[in-house]
Amino acid sequence: MHHKKIVVFIVVFVLILITVAFLLVYEGSPLNKFMRENEAQNLYDQAVEYYEAKDYETAIDTLQELIYGYGYWGDLTDTAASKKAQETKPTWEFEYAEYLMEEEKYVEGWEQLFYVFDRYPELELDASSSKMQEWTMDYARNNDELSQIDLGEGTAKNLGGYSEILIINDSPRTLHIYTCGSISTCVTLEANPESSVKGWVSPWQGPSNTDVNATLNLPSGHLEMAIAAGKLVMYGDLNLESDTSYERWFYIQQLTY
Repeated sequence: MHHKKIVVFIVVFVLILITVAFLLVYEGSPLNKFMRENEAQNLYDQAVEYYEAKDYETAIDTLQELIYGYGYWGDLTDTAASKKAQETKPTWEFEYAEYLMEEEKYVEGWEQLFYVFDRYPELELDASSSKMQEWTMDYARNNDELSQIDLGEGTAKNLGGYSEILIINDSPRTLHIYTCGSISTCVTLEANPESSVKGWVSPWQGPSNTDVNATLNLPSGHLEMAIAAGKLVMYGDLNLESDTSYERWFYIQQLTY
């Protein structure tokens, strides 16, 4: 009789273990859902700790794990914390770019900034905003690998002691022209739909289309200039002579085979 009780106890205990294990493993069960929600929230809390410590890379990686990961108790992607992570990640990605710029890691910050713009277009800044002007100039000043703007000697012109720069956009991209000096400006040139700089066309042949252009009237003397076409930037640390007209032709050569 005693032996039978032990057997019954063991059977009941095993059935309870199987039931609990099933409830834990089966993702549709309330217990499993509770465990997954708890695990996901703990992961999100870890990400917040990294974020508050300004360890943006680890914080973002943790959010990534939460959004797409598979935890100990199963898939985390449908948890409340995972959905919160999806809403949080774009803002943290942008703040990471800001942080890099503030830390004077301009090249890394620029790469991160355009990663954000590409992935989350709704976060893209107005090109004429003071922040975008500042970041573009900081990046341009501190990247020795950028193409340099060379205006040449220019041509004499009666400008009342001022200088002028004619910029021609002969490219299929919108240009944003930033100047920093006695006058700081931002001028936008729309993409040139008739641009035809293709194949192995030599730049010495001149612009294929001059219809999209802008003339900047500026005080003579020192001038910094950055021309941005999206992520692509050119920079110039220039000295403008008075009563002189300059011209800069911007093109993007499109190779054809």
